[in-house]
Amino acid sequence: MPEPVAVRVSRCTFLERGAFAGTTPVLAQAFHVAGLDYGWHRGVRRDVPDAAAGGRR
Repeated sequence: MPEPVAVRVSRCTFLERGAFAGTTPVLAQAFHVAGLDYGWHRGVRRDVPDAAAGGRR
């Protein structure tokens, strides 16, 4: 179950360029989520099962 957490961000350089340049970002919500099989690795792609097909893809 996601739990709201307090977050302090002193600088987010992603929001300083491109379409976001010159804007004032506002953090609407932050959550801590545990126990999920989630990860990101450069160059690695994993298929996501289609729930409508009963978990088959």
